[in-house]
Amino acid sequence: MEKLNQNSEKTVHFWTKLLIGKKALPSSLRRKSVIEKAEAIATLLKRSDVAMSYNKHVRNGMMQSLARHEDDEIKAKNDIRKDEDSFNQLSIALKRQYVVC
Repeated sequence: MEKLNQNSEKTVHFWTKLLIGKKALPSSLRRKSVIEKAEAIATLLKRSDVAMSYNKHVRNGMMQSLARHEDDEIKAKNDIRKDEDSFNQLSIALKRQYVVC
């Protein structure tokens, strides 16, 4: 990020605010440190990597299921609920465009 002349703290705050607004992250994260915010965003990006490997019809369900099962892919795969749509493909789109340090 420094090579692009971007302030890492401001970038983390921006993405945290956006993802909280989209309900992809809990609002309690606003009061956490920059490191904790970055870790939460990184976890979301890791989940999106896993979800991208699945059929487009179950990706959102897989994201939610991974969150419920603390990133245990085997348990999450057995608990995919196809009607879940709260992430609205946001985290998958973010992975394609941006990398959080």
